Amino acid sequence: MRRSLSYSGQIGENVNALNSHELFRLDRILALSTLSANETTRQKDHDSLGFSSAFKSILPASARELMDGSFGSSATGSHVAPEHAPVSILSVTHGGTKGNEFLAAYLSNNYLIFRYSGENGVPVIRQLPWFKDPAMRIMGMAFNHTAQWCMCVTTDVTVILIPIYFLMLRRGQAAQSTENMIKIIKTASINAPQKKRKVTACLWWRTNAGQEYGIVASESGSLRFVNLITQECLRLKLKDPALKMQVVSNSSKTATYLLLHGPQSTFHSKLLLESRSTSGNWKTIITGHPNPEFQPQPLSRFPRSQFKLRSQTTDKGHFVRVFNRQTAELQICASSHILLPSLSNILPIFRYLLS
Repeated sequence: MRRSLSYSGQIGENVNALNSHELFRLDRILALSTLSANETTRQKDHDSLGFSSAFKSILPASARELMDGSFGSSATGSHVAPEHAPVSILSVTHGGTKGNEFLAAYLSNNYLIFRYSGENGVPVIRQLPWFKDPAMRIMGMAFNHTAQWCMCVTTDVTVILIPIYFLMLRRGQAAQSTENMIKIIKTASINAPQKKRKVTACLWWRTNAGQEYGIVASESGSLRFVNLITQECLRLKLKDPALKMQVVSNSSKTATYLLLHGPQSTFHSKLLLESRSTSGNWKTIITGHPNPEFQPQPLSRFPRSQFKLRSQTTDKGHFVRVFNRQTAELQICASSHILLPSLSNILPIFRYLLS
């Protein structure tokens, strides 16, 4: 029996929109995660039980103590929603490259589903019952650039790093190295009001120097830069909350920006993350804040109520899709055309008027 599927949005922002093919693929994930009495499902349950056991084995000792009584059951499926109950996808993200693709989906029945597709095209799907503690519910997810790690951001703004590549494909090696242990990073004070730290967006940022950061935005306008190695955290305060965000480089690849998309009444804005000097050295927001150059700047040509901006990464660099809601015009522009006011008169690469 298949459950009905609904999609209620994605916070991780690695998926800008789901087309019909992606929805079908997610529907199949839900269908395969439904527990039934046939032999195929029993084998799948056995695999997922081993997957859950491997997950528990690489949890930090402090988290294992909290796990008892707070972790969903995977042996009997008792934590799964009733067979005919609708299951919503609360958050979804994907990463990797062709022949090494990962997809993660967090469901309303508190299960985390992972899908891997390798060179042979045969998908491997695993389900993981998540923590029952409401503070641990997932609000957003993102993969790193190699899709070996999946970052989950919870309700209490805890960052959890899962070595998904090793769990899915090298399970026997996962517990053999401390480098493959699940990492849990607390970024908020225990006494901070829950409403003030509601997560609105998150992504994984790798600097040009190879440093790894999780960027987490909250409803209060807080923007956290979490060093995923040292666990140090830089907090910025935005005038308006970032509901969506994307990393984009300029056309010459000498600067990296964060595109911030706030409420409809605001402008799209940019935040410089790093820039390269003439000597070739990179200066980042981590070391440069609070210098004026590392402060959010509105893109006054693009009010949110009229324009929709989305970045597109290709082997030629970053481009930005600009959709004018009033004129129904779609433009594909070089990233510098959008980021730098001095280049605003440059014609777009592509322009199409939707009828």
